[in-house]
Amino acid sequence: MADGNDPMGAGCHLDAVTVRAALVSLAARRHIIGRVELRHSPGTHAAWGRFLGEPGLDMLAMHRYRVDLTIGITREADDRRLGYSTEYGFDHHFGGLLTTGKGAFSAWVTVLFDGAEVACGETDRAELD
Repeated sequence: MADGNDPMGAGCHLDAVTVRAALVSLAARRHIIGRVELRHSPGTHAAWGRFLGEPGLDMLAMHRYRVDLTIGITREADDRRLGYSTEYGFDHHFGGLLTTGKGAFSAWVTVLFDGAEVACGETDRAELD
């Protein structure tokens, strides 16, 4: 298992749990557009960020804006911050994994409409083995 691997390809999803979650809202309007989650696989000692959009974000992406995401994870022990950018696709989106051990982790997301940042969010920190 190596930092940056795909959690699904590495089999981490088989025992994954959501450890922390935070709602994400548009900065200008406080309209909730999704949820960012810190996911953890105890069996593989890995963690990653995951984002799920709300129906309102789906409508904006279908009819008004190109929506892009950067989903990421931070490992505080070595200040490692890993992000994965993708176009929003109306489903769960996840970034690459970081191996766990000692220290705190958090997941984050940045949301762009037509290239302009409109929202960001981060989970609370969690100590993961």
